[in-house]
Amino acid sequence: MQRLFLEHRRFVPGWRICLVLVFSMVVVHTVHAQLIFYTPSVDFGKIEIGNSSPTITLDLRNTGSQSLVINCSGGAASSSQFFISQACQGITLNPGETCPYSFIFTPDAAGILTGSSNLSCNSVPLSVNLSGEGVLPKLVFDTPSVDFGPVPVGTASPLVVVNLFNKGTAPVTVSCAGGSPSLPQFDAGQVCQGSTLNPGDSCPFTYNFTPDAAGSFTGSSNVFCNGVSLSTQLLGEGLLPALVVDTPAVDFGTVKLNTTSPTVSVDLRNQGQNPVTISCAGGASSQPQFGGWQACQGSTLNSGDTCTWSFNFTPDGPGEVTGASNFSCNGVVLGVTLRGVGGADLIFADSFE
Repeated sequence: MQRLFLEHRRFVPGWRICLVLVFSMVVVHTVHAQLIFYTPSVDFGKIEIGNSSPTITLDLRNTGSQSLVINCSGGAASSSQFFISQACQGITLNPGETCPYSFIFTPDAAGILTGSSNLSCNSVPLSVNLSGEGVLPKLVFDTPSVDFGPVPVGTASPLVVVNLFNKGTAPVTVSCAGGSPSLPQFDAGQVCQGSTLNPGDSCPFTYNFTPDAAGSFTGSSNVFCNGVSLSTQLLGEGLLPALVVDTPAVDFGTVKLNTTSPTVSVDLRNQGQNPVTISCAGGASSQPQFGGWQACQGSTLNSGDTCTWSFNFTPDGPGEVTGASNFSCNGVVLGVTLRGVGGADLIFADSFE
């Protein structure tokens, strides 16, 4: 700033006029604030999706020679996966003092993410570059396949447990979709949904196998948990139960015409190691003179147990009659051969000559 003074003086004698110019110079110095972040960028490294990184703090430092009352504007991250907070606004920083800006990274997708935080503090433009990588959680099954082995047709296998482990470094709240087996003979269930697994924790998926026919079955259960694709191979063999009839043939002998023989029972026995719930079809005799019925349907035979099929014979004419009762129980074809003789009435004379 310059100031100009004009002084008018009149001297005597001679009306000489003297103009005296007096200049006075006043200089005003503008002092610029000196604020810096010593670290202009933050790299959070790899963070599992849905989890937050540890907080990283950068110091805003007053490198000038005068105290500053901090007044900042802006600073919001350019990407929503980064969060910024600060404890600087309105505080006084003496020369050399600092205040903290804090940064957190919470990825919502896999891949490298970048952003920036641009702000102005006391008219000083400042910028921090932000980067991090979102990675899928390390969720794994402890068993990639389940083999149920031979299971009797129509019988459910015992449950087999496959554990879902968190092998990562951060807690994971489990969110799964899918998982239904590719074949209806296999069934799957789980109690993981919504549970939080800390590193090293696990939760169970369960599977079982109920074959409806003899032979080998191969399927899979594919599930998608927290962005991680997981698969379990399922194997099993449908095995016809070891059902036998103890007496494969019944001979009623000679039975008086139009009378019914005593009932003869034949045992159906489970010779296998597993329980069998009996489901039979057929059994009607090929000849009407033989009658048959059973008390097996729906009953459960443990290993060694039996149930009964019953037969009788009512001849309607003289002579030998043969037939068979053929039936299928739990996929096992069984049969009993039947034989009887119709005998004529015996006539006794009152006297002999």
